[in-house]
Amino acid sequence: MVRCNRYSLALLMLSVSAALMLGALSVSAALTVQADKGAYNLGDQIVASYELSGDRDFSGLLKLSLSCTNYSRDFYTVPTNLVAGETQESNVPPLSVSESMLGRCYVDAVAVAYDRSSSENSSSSVFNVTGDVSVAVLVPKTSYLPSQTLELSGIVGKSHLLPADLVITFDNETYSSSVVNNNFAYSIELPESIRSGVHSLGFFVKDSYGNSGSASAEFEVPAVPKRIVNTLSSRNVEPEEQFTVSALIYDQADDLIDSNVKVVVTNPAGNAVFSASNGTGTSIALSFPAGQAPGIYTLASSGKGLTASSQISVEELERIAVAFDNGIVTLKNTGNVEYAKNVDIALAGEKSYLVTVNVNLQPGQAYEADLTNAVSGGQYTVSFPTLDNASSFENVVIDDKRSLFKKASDAFGITGKNVLVTSSGSGRVPARLAPFVLLAIILAVAFYFIKNGKKGRGSGFAKTGGDMDFGSISGGVGSGSSGSVKSETAPPKVEDVEEARVKRILEEKYRQQLARKPEQPKSLRNDPVAQKFVRDMMKEKKFR
Repeated sequence: MVRCNRYSLALLMLSVSAALMLGALSVSAALTVQADKGAYNLGDQIVASYELSGDRDFSGLLKLSLSCTNYSRDFYTVPTNLVAGETQESNVPPLSVSESMLGRCYVDAVAVAYDRSSSENSSSSVFNVTGDVSVAVLVPKTSYLPSQTLELSGIVGKSHLLPADLVITFDNETYSSSVVNNNFAYSIELPESIRSGVHSLGFFVKDSYGNSGSASAEFEVPAVPKRIVNTLSSRNVEPEEQFTVSALIYDQADDLIDSNVKVVVTNPAGNAVFSASNGTGTSIALSFPAGQAPGIYTLASSGKGLTASSQISVEELERIAVAFDNGIVTLKNTGNVEYAKNVDIALAGEKSYLVTVNVNLQPGQAYEADLTNAVSGGQYTVSFPTLDNASSFENVVIDDKRSLFKKASDAFGITGKNVLVTSSGSGRVPARLAPFVLLAIILAVAFYFIKNGKKGRGSGFAKTGGDMDFGSISGGVGSGSSGSVKSETAPPKVEDVEEARVKRILEEKYRQQLARKPEQPKSLRNDPVAQKFVRDMMKEKKFR
């Protein structure tokens, strides 16, 4: 019984001793460790610190090590003695960062008593070791005009303040500067001819340890109109001739600006002739109106606050347009200068004529030549041999509205100075009979006046054959005979002059016949042509 109690007491004492030893180990010390930064760049230093405390005295070794993704190393070991109840804090010597440490890292701390009666472990938070740096750029404005200055600045995000180099790229140009205390500033003067649009800036930072970073920024340059240029298809035109103009607006870089432009054409006096508008680069078709006076005109284009002028010459144009209606030929001056010339009108038919009219027309004026009072009736082809590119009129019918004297003159080949018979038809009096028929007519008229006297003259005597008045006979069409000018002032009529001229011709032929003393025909009563002509003459005088 006594022996059993002794054994129980021994076991109890052994258990108490073991419990005391375990309790001493569990409360001997407390250890913590940490790094000074959350990230490190190449060239930086890791500064670790630890804290050791306990309720009992501690004497042993404290060891720190670095553990990274692909790297681990013990970098600090120190003996330490700690009195119970005290706390020991310490920063260990810096550890330089190297490229082998790149990645995620942490610091381990171990405190082991010399007698191995106690030990403590602790680890820091994870931190990054990297060669990348951040670059933040400040561009004050989003838009800059040519020749303005860019004031650039920025901040480099790096774990240490060691110097770095800065390179800025802009429009294929490179600018170098330095990063001091992780800050930089730089100014760039924009070229005067910088292109419009969005421009990019590149920023590249690098130090001697291998750290690098980059950033970019943008700004816009508006198009500034600098000049406007006129491009004309021709600088010498005629009225109604089409030409084109294209107005181009260029900016500071000589790039085209899309805009609306207005074109105004003014005459030498500065008055607007016409205007048009369109977009830049688009051709505008223009033409001067018919009859536009010749001279130097100014073409001015405007847009985007710019104006450009060009000279364009309207050349002299001498042109006549012809029309035919109901026996009347209309000649109109469609040029831009006075037209003062003779115009030949050729009529080809059974009997052909060449009628010459003298016209004097200002631009826009028209002249009418009445062919019904110039040629015999019939079907003709009317052409204008003295007018270039004039139309001809085929198979037109012309009525004969000539006076009896004109018809008689035509029968004897006598016309006005402006009408020429170019070929005879079958209706003319044969040339061999013409003197006799003419003499018969003169005698008949003389007999008529001697017998009846002249009405409205009182009691006088009739003129002798040599002084006989043949009346007014029209001699065709001329510059004022059967025609008229459609204008403010019509040309003077010369019908009386023409008839007087025909009268003189008839008188001259009569005197010639008397001088020759031709053989008197035995009788004209059997000549139907002469008899008909005499009857017509008598009727004409009766009506007159």
